[in-house]
Amino acid sequence: NHGWGMNLRIKCGTDTVTIGNSDRQTKTVYSNAGIKGCPSNVDKNSWVGGDRYGDRFDITMGPCQSEQAVQCRRTVTATRLDANHGWGMPLEFVCGGNVVHIGSSGSRDKSITSTFKLDGDDCPARVDKSNWRGGHTYGDWFSVDVGPCVGAALGDAVEYDHEDKPKLGSKTKLGKKTDASANTWKAW
Repeated sequence: NHGWGMNLRIKCGTDTVTIGNSDRQTKTVYSNAGIKGCPSNVDKNSWVGGDRYGDRFDITMGPCQSEQAVQCRRTVTATRLDANHGWGMPLEFVCGGNVVHIGSSGSRDKSITSTFKLDGDDCPARVDKSNWRGGHTYGDWFSVDVGPCVGAALGDAVEYDHEDKPKLGSKTKLGKKTDASANTWKAW
C-alpha cells in the first residue's frame, strides 16, 4: 500500500488530465467540468508520457459538483538560512496536514504554489531535520514564508497547458474530497 512517483497523466477524450504523483495508494483529483471519456483502467500501454513502469491504475470518474467550496492556494517559499546557497535534498514538510514538496534548489530560496487549500499559519516558520520529511540528517535549516492567496482552487487536479506548466487559475488540491464544479478521478 504505497503511492507512485511518476507524473500520471491520462487521456480523457481529447483532453489530457494530470493526476500527478502520490505518496498514498489512492488519490482523488478534481478538474474543470466538461471532461468526458476517461478510461476505467490505465497502465504503461495507455497513460500519457511513455513511462514504462509496471503500475496499473483504476480510474473512477465522479459526477460534477457545485462550486461552493472555493479554496485559497498560496505561494510557499523556503529560504535556506544556514548557508548562502542552494541544497540538494528533496525538501518536504507538512503544512496543515498536507505535504509540501519544495524539492532541491540551486539558489538560496525556492517557491512553489500549494496544490491544496492552505491557511497562512498552516506551515512551520522554521524547517530543519526535526520537522522535514525523509529522515535526512543534514544541518540545513530554512525559514518558511506563506504568501497571500494566488488563486482559487477547486479540488485536486491541476489543469496543465501544452508545455506542462499549470495554467493560470488552475484548480488544485491534495487530500480530502471537497465540493467543486468538477469531475473527480481516483487512481489506485
